[in-house]
Amino acid sequence: MGPWALTEKRSGKLVGFCGIGPELVGGGEEINLGYRLARRYWNQGLATEAVKGVLRYAFDQKQCESVVVIIEPDHAASVRVTEKAGFSCYTMQEFHKKRVRLYRMTNEDWRLRLHDELAVVRNQRPNPGRAQG
Repeated sequence: MGPWALTEKRSGKLVGFCGIGPELVGGGEEINLGYRLARRYWNQGLATEAVKGVLRYAFDQKQCESVVVIIEPDHAASVRVTEKAGFSCYTMQEFHKKRVRLYRMTNEDWRLRLHDELAVVRNQRPNPGRAQG
């Protein structure tokens, strides 16, 4: 596990990282998803795309039971990325002497989310037996 480099498609330039790794949280070991993106690449959906890819790897390849994301509450951009990637509930925790939001997604949450996304895609497909107009 560990972080993967995020590169710009056109130039191959390093723009950030995203990955998972073990982290001691509240006295127990968790799989923590972390990411960082150079500021000029914010608000383009890149971090959300990377987080979703890492979640797919964590749950489908590594069979993780759950993944957490730790965010300082005032970091609005990170909160947005995390929630757009499918994390919804969080608890407030003490982490390295700071109050943070600890978001958690379980493998079951991931599977249900995929099922819901597939249902939406199926409903958006045109029905070939029905006239459109």
